[in-house]
Amino acid sequence: MRPRAEMARSSAPRRTALSLVKGAAGDTIQATLVSDLKKGRELFAPKGSIARGRILRLERHPGYFLLKIDFQDLEWPKGHARLKLSFDQPAFPTRLISRAQPGGEIMISRQVGPRLSGILMFWRSEH
Repeated sequence: MRPRAEMARSSAPRRTALSLVKGAAGDTIQATLVSDLKKGRELFAPKGSIARGRILRLERHPGYFLLKIDFQDLEWPKGHARLKLSFDQPAFPTRLISRAQPGGEIMISRQVGPRLSGILMFWRSEH
């Protein structure tokens, strides 16, 4: 069984939102673990750990955005881990934010607005 991480999205240390209109591939992003990352009883990373990565793709379509994120590192006090994750699903799947098939992109309705912040998402480890 692969560990499943719950992360709240945040795009910068100042908690600024990710601009879906101005953002671009290559932009840095970060997210915060909202619960301990465990496999069974083994703790991999504590709640509050920061995942850092980049936007791989941000496409703008008339009714939606396609966003692909690559988280590369997870940091916590006295610890660090390299990451290889795949997007699983938003915590509360709706018609506004869902998983696009098959590339792991996140499909975001334009009804969400031009900025994305504080979205609870599930990711799976590929290790």
